[in-house]
Amino acid sequence: MTHNILKHIETLTQQREINLLDLSITSALVQLLRPRIVRLRQLYNRETGLAAVTTAWNDGTHSQCLPDTPTESDFEPVAASPGLHACLERHGAFAEVNSDTQAHHYWFPVYMHDAPYACVEIVSDGMLSAPRKGMVAGIMGVYRNFLSLLEESQRDGLTGLANRKAFDRSLRRLLTTIATQGSVLEERRTATGRDNWLAIVDVDHFKTVNDCHGHLHGDRVLIEVAGIMRKTFRVQDRIFRFGGDEFIILIRQTASGHVATSLERFRREVENHAFAAQDKTERLTVSVGYSKITASDTPTTVLGHADNAHYYAKKHGRNRVCSYNQLLAKGSLMQSAS
Repeated sequence: MTHNILKHIETLTQQREINLLDLSITSALVQLLRPRIVRLRQLYNRETGLAAVTTAWNDGTHSQCLPDTPTESDFEPVAASPGLHACLERHGAFAEVNSDTQAHHYWFPVYMHDAPYACVEIVSDGMLSAPRKGMVAGIMGVYRNFLSLLEESQRDGLTGLANRKAFDRSLRRLLTTIATQGSVLEERRTATGRDNWLAIVDVDHFKTVNDCHGHLHGDRVLIEVAGIMRKTFRVQDRIFRFGGDEFIILIRQTASGHVATSLERFRREVENHAFAAQDKTERLTVSVGYSKITASDTPTTVLGHADNAHYYAKKHGRNRVCSYNQLLAKGSLMQSAS
């Protein structure tokens, strides 16, 4: 048993993708415990309350992990799951027996920075012994510590947003998902009118900000802009610091009108924000260019499309939001070479 545990820990720590780490932890627990099923749920604070998303599951025969960031339909209120809710209320492991199926449900929470991050659910035909529950708790501790290292490696040190390395991986995963599940996603898109989008943002005249007030003030501006972005966009949208004063947003499963509204709301929030500069405040603006992500896109083409719209916004007055697809339709931009 000890040898098997060590082998699974070795496999866990070989992962460099969080979704594959989630899949590995469910696989390890299935092989060690032989339960009915293991589910790993990630937890999100939303305006409507704490919600859970199943990021990986394994029933011993089949397994699956969420390939990318969740969509709106993936969120489930924690309050709808009494076992999960009780586990988080206790701030520790919780067990219950389903009166209909007689299955034993065990919940083990994962906390990051004193906040609930995830929870693993193990459904078993029989009770787990104390040593086995201790083994699960130990493995989840390894998962938490390695997850913390992975998250740190993909986090921008100044703003706390995801960094460029995380963006490259996220965009590749999204494009792969669109390519491999094209017909399914197209049916969903047709039914809901929702698409995926990429937006490029930068702070207008940011060099002047640094030159006039110094780089420490420039850093504070970037931190405040990042804070405005967090408040403006949804949990399932991914925000990245691409480099310097440039940010990228991956906006998931949103209609064209809604993505334009969200980006315009963000632009106004920045414009109306008072940035402290020495003994006074200053007003700053941002320019935004965005493009729809399609099945035929590569990372280079989708970035190029959004960058063309962003460049158009900068050259035509700044402090504006420009859509590549709309500019193309109006003839204001030429079709980019693929």
